[in-house]
Formats: sequence, C-alpha cells, structure tokens
Amino acid sequence: MPDINGDDVAQSIVNLMGEDAPKIIIISAYGRALIGNEFGDDIPVYSDFLSKPITPLQLSESVERVLNNRENPVVENNGRLQRLKGKHLLVVEDNIINREIAYELLAAEGANVDLATGGIEGVDKVISGTCVYDLVLMDIQMPDIDGLEATRRIRADGRWNNLPIVAMTANVSLEDREACAAVGMNAHISKPVDLEELVNTVLLVGMGTSTEDKNVSTNDSSYELIEDKLSLLRRFNNNKNLFKRMQSMFVPEMQTIIEEVALCWQTKQWHESTKALHTLKGAAGTMGAVRLSRRARDMEEKFKLINDDNAVDVECSGLLVELIELVQLSDGALASLIDNDER
Repeated sequence: MPDINGDDVAQSIVNLMGEDAPKIIIISAYGRALIGNEFGDDIPVYSDFLSKPITPLQLSESVERVLNNRENPVVENNGRLQRLKGKHLLVVEDNIINREIAYELLAAEGANVDLATGGIEGVDKVISGTCVYDLVLMDIQMPDIDGLEATRRIRADGRWNNLPIVAMTANVSLEDREACAAVGMNAHISKPVDLEELVNTVLLVGMGTSTEDKNVSTNDSSYELIEDKLSLLRRFNNNKNLFKRMQSMFVPEMQTIIEEVALCWQTKQWHESTKALHTLKGAAGTMGAVRLSRRARDMEEKFKLINDDNAVDVECSGLLVELIELVQLSDGALASLIDNDER
C-alpha cells in the first residue's frame, strides 16, 4: 500500500490489542517465504495466507478456515477420492472464467492451486522459487506474452528443465501441438477443459509420461446454441453452484471481450482482434455456449487473413451485433438449463 505496508499495519494491530486482536489474513503477490512474519508464534500476526490472484472460493474458504480454526480448507468432492491430493499446481490463465473454473475443479480434486493472470506473472512465480510446483497448466494465448514464450523463459532457467508444463489451448491442430512440444511443453489439453482429461493429464505428466502421442479430445462441429446438460455439468464436476456462479459472470465477461474486439476493428488492428476473438472462443466454449464459440472461431480465422485496411469496414458492425445477440441467447439458454433442472 502507498502509505504503510500491510505487514506493519498487522503488526501494529497485534501490538496494540494483543490476544484480543482480530484474525488477519494476508493477501500478497509474494510467496509466503518472502513475508517477514512467520506463522506459529504465540500470538501469530497472520491467521492465513493467500497468494494473488485469488478466486472468490479461495477467499471464502480462507475466512471460514480462520473463523473455525481449521488448518485445511474443506473442498466438496461428492465423497469421492481426491485424485490430486498433495499436488501443488500453477494455473497460468488470463481469462477470469477459465481461471476460476480450473481452480475450483483442481481444488475439488485435492490440489493446492496457485494462479497467475498472465504469462509474465506465471514465469515470475516459477522462477522466483518461492513455491516449487509439481506441474504448470499454461494458457497459450495471453495478452502480455503467450504460453510458448512463457515456457521458453522457464526452460531457459536450468533449474526448471524437468518441471512438467501442460498447454491449455482451444487450437488442437498438429501444427499447434508441434509448437508446444518445440518449446518444451510436456503435453496439452483442449479447451473447453474436460475434468477427466485434465486430471488424467496432470497425473500422467506428473509421473513423467508424455501424452503427445495420444488422441486429444475435441468438440464436435455442432452448431447447437449450447452444449447438452450432461456434458456441460460434467465439466463443472456436477457442481451446480459453481456453474451458476460462472454463469452470473458470463455476460459481463463476454461484453468486455466484445468491446475489445470492437475497439480493435475500429482502429483496424486486425491481428489484435484475432487474439480477443480467440479468448472469446475459449471462454464461450468453457461455458458451453457452442454456437457463440464456433462463430468466434470462424471470425478469428477470417481476420487472420485480413491485410487490406478497407476490406471489412462495412461488415464489422453486423458481426458485432451478431456476437452480442449470441451472448444474450446463450445466457438465457444456460440459465434455463439449470432452472429447469431444479424445478
């Protein structure tokens, strides 16, 4: 903070109030090892530690954990074995919806999950060495540096030559897979992420087994408005509360991305618009908005070929309207999917 840092504030509160001091949770972009005060003193300054960025679930779990004097978070998993228990994973993903879903699915399987909102932050978290990760899940297209460049920088530090890195990408062509392998990625999974594929890949790669020679699942080319309920809920580990939380974020997030697309088109930044369309494609696919995801994919491919500044001026406004309409239609269908199921 600009005037006084949080560490000093917390220490002052404890000095003034002693055992009557309230519970204090530290939220920091730095690893726990870099924080001046340690846990476990007679009057600990901090009751818990959260590493930025955090998700709503992480925050609520931390508050509940501290107020109920629990050491470990309680994660619902329908009574099933937590297959990733004890794994420390880093998810590098710029899209908030994809990031939140990845966190909650992995946490439900028992993993300890850290998050990075971009490639540079992901590289910093690995290279700093404050946390030693069992595996990194790396988005490929990100606004600062892409997942390929992030992986190159991590591999350039010899300490992390054996760190498993798995690409998460909506592009599953042979060329994309070869590009991932060329920079030292161990495997890749397709977006939208399927829970079983995610867990199996983490387990296989974590044991040193490559998945590059295995078939990668892809979605069919159906142009239905939204995905069928069974496969969609399976992606969310049949957690309807998680799905509803993500669905409430769907329209605001889609609108933000579409505004970015519109700005790129207005300024004739065709290449930049394909990055935003790629993000739209992946986020919509994760939420099961099939037709929106496919349309964004078609537009992404179209604008990759644009060179003439005047080639698509007339067409852009109509495409924006189409995207906005698909967002609204998809949101209504997704809401009805769960509402009808609960009646």
